[in-house]
Amino acid sequence: MTDFAAPSLRLSFGEFVAFLDTRPDDEKWELVEGRPVLSPSPVFRHQVLVGNIILELGSVMRARRSSWAVVPGIGVKVDEFNAPVPDVMVRPLDSLEGSFCDDILVAFEVLSPGTASRDRKWKRQVYSALPSLQHYVVVSPSSIEVSHFSRSDGFAGSILKDLSTTVELSALGVALPLASLYRDTDLA
Repeated sequence: MTDFAAPSLRLSFGEFVAFLDTRPDDEKWELVEGRPVLSPSPVFRHQVLVGNIILELGSVMRARRSSWAVVPGIGVKVDEFNAPVPDVMVRPLDSLEGSFCDDILVAFEVLSPGTASRDRKWKRQVYSALPSLQHYVVVSPSSIEVSHFSRSDGFAGSILKDLSTTVELSALGVALPLASLYRDTDLA
């Protein structure tokens, strides 16, 4: 299943926010180069992976009383025509108001068949334009494969395929074990 785009519309960020006010809360819309795009509903394994990311980072956040928060499904205003919504983000704990921010530290995407190409290419390019973003992590739900892009290496990226390895989020001082990310799936 692919996502739905409203091709006749080209909206600014303000117009997009007004458009969202007319849509049901359970719809996940993103602004992609000025076009509102509706993402497909996630499947079970996708949501298990999202939950595992939140659980792992949330445990670290609480144990360390970190200055950052882990949040699912909040929009990121990158510029006037781009506002993607990562599956999970890490951002400063200072202000958790509203449904958009522009100060994410880490963005996670769990791939879906209809959005995989956009998640791998477009979102990596768009997120890396944010000065605050330090890590972009793409998680495959169909195999043990995590792509990690870090500002410290120019977002060149590395691919992790072994459950015994970790995703090193140096900006947070966190190492996420792949075994924990894929817990409770038939892949681990």
